[in-house]
Amino acid sequence: MSTVRVEDLAISVEGKRVVDAVNFELSEGEVALLCGGVGSGKTLIAKALCGVLYLYPSIEIRGRASVLGLHPVDALRKRLAIYIPQDPLMFFTTASFSDEARLLGVDTVSITEARFRAPWEYAASEVFKEAMRLALKSDAKLLIIEEPSSYLDEMELSAFLNSLRYVKELGKAVIIVDHFEEPYLGYVDKIVRIEGDRRFFSLTSFLDRIERRLEKPRSVIEVRNLVVEYRGGRRVDLSNVVVENDEVVVVLGRNGRGKTSLVRALMGVAKFRGFVRVAHSALFVVPQNPPRVFLRNSVAGEFQAMGISDELLRLTPFAEYRSRNPYTLSIGESRALMLMLALLSPRKSVLVVDEISLGFDRDLLEWISKAVSEFANLGMKFLLTTHSTRVASRFGQARIIKLG
Repeated sequence: MSTVRVEDLAISVEGKRVVDAVNFELSEGEVALLCGGVGSGKTLIAKALCGVLYLYPSIEIRGRASVLGLHPVDALRKRLAIYIPQDPLMFFTTASFSDEARLLGVDTVSITEARFRAPWEYAASEVFKEAMRLALKSDAKLLIIEEPSSYLDEMELSAFLNSLRYVKELGKAVIIVDHFEEPYLGYVDKIVRIEGDRRFFSLTSFLDRIERRLEKPRSVIEVRNLVVEYRGGRRVDLSNVVVENDEVVVVLGRNGRGKTSLVRALMGVAKFRGFVRVAHSALFVVPQNPPRVFLRNSVAGEFQAMGISDELLRLTPFAEYRSRNPYTLSIGESRALMLMLALLSPRKSVLVVDEISLGFDRDLLEWISKAVSEFANLGMKFLLTTHSTRVASRFGQARIIKLG
């Protein structure tokens, strides 16, 4: 019996067809890569297979999908499938890693201070890794894991891929959902490519409409001798970080080196010692944890709330989504929306993005690197973080600060 069977699966969101006629099959002990660009419907397929998509009244699902011969909802009830979403916090239903482990019947938690802290107190990369460990140790026969390359640095991703052979020996089937194929070649048994239709517009189509010139203070972000301490004794020490006028800075470091702690200190949501100064009030932060900060019930409403004209909205890829609730967008689309709002708002001049590649495919990353260069010339300042040297190299004009 196949672990997964998908036949002519089609998914529509609010009447718009997003996934059309997808077919594939997966046997026990096989690993598949579900690959496609931002907005192609990868997450919708993953949620359909784990059963949760059938709970959304505004989503229409046609065709057939089964897990071990069962409807995905029945497989979910029997705990035959387990799903790590793009937002790894959504994996957890309890207030601590140790409680979640007990709920899943797993007796090992890797983070020693887990009993002291809730999952939302950790950086998203640490939450993802713990969710993945718990899923791999569970009794589920199907594991669906979204975007490992966004949360794991190069060494961690290599270790995860090498561990798949042990998972296959246990007869588990694994579906990896990601934008990129290259890291997984040689490790997966099959690749299911989902074609998307996301096209990003030319920067020149609206740059000439932005007449403002931003104020240019000498240094807009200054961090010196920063120490962030967490419950359980964990401590993060950071060297000096300074963002000067018209500058793009990329903070590069492996997971656990303090990138997210730096962002949290700038936001004022982390307790710290040391000197932190943000010299401009117009600070916009796109966090590593997928956004939950939208204020309106439509994309057009978000543009309006940020003081962006309808004329500029019509020039963006989000024009066709103007009536969509932003919380119905994929993680990649919602992060792209936050970036667009920050770039086009007349009130924002310092943009901080934690893990700049999270949720983005190659084409969108290329667009973002060009946008950062163009908007830096207009006076906007950027502080970006990443664990990937490959991603950091895309921002050729940036000054790179390496942590650890």
